[in-house]
Amino acid sequence: LINAIAESMSLGVLKAPGEMGTDIVAGEAQSFGMDLNYGGPYNAYLATRKQFLRQLPGRIVGETVDADGKRVFVMTMRAREQDIRREKATSNICTNHGLNILAANIYLSLMGTEGLYKVSLLNIKAAHYLENLLLKSGKFERVFHYPFYNEFLLKSKNSVATLNKKLLENNFIPPLEISRFYKEEGLKDVLLFAVTEVLSREDLNRVAEILAE
Repeated sequence: LINAIAESMSLGVLKAPGEMGTDIVAGEAQSFGMDLNYGGPYNAYLATRKQFLRQLPGRIVGETVDADGKRVFVMTMRAREQDIRREKATSNICTNHGLNILAANIYLSLMGTEGLYKVSLLNIKAAHYLENLLLKSGKFERVFHYPFYNEFLLKSKNSVATLNKKLLENNFIPPLEISRFYKEEGLKDVLLFAVTEVLSREDLNRVAEILAE
């Protein structure tokens, strides 16, 4: 088996993991219309090839048409243990998470393939735009050379505490200081920036301006 974990919104532009030989793919699905909610509850996604379908936990919802030819979603497959032998069930989904899943499905239905592609592309362009501005300022340098989606690492040449204070004063959430969680040598003053579609070009210019002061 080959497993992969992919950022959900990135799949709007990337080739599907299944097309690259992946058997199982999973990831965070907060990007699909969920609020940040101070860390949760969120959604996740899990997909696999048809041969492993019966090993999936939860309930499988499929798409079909009703008697009037309208597009509908129906319960295609569910483990009977969820109803009659709960102690042997592989999963039980509570109402709260069911509501989150419903919201994500509504978001995906409204966005469609083209909408997801546009949002994904916006994430990529915005993240690379900000990285370029910060590197040009001379106040940051790359830590690693690698392709990225909407998160990237840069090493600050100035005090991280001062930069964070400036951003907070201007109503921007500061980047994550990696050394708080990873103690390896060389990660001091390394910051993880995340850029999404909610930030406008003006926002990105303002962030770069603040960090270049």
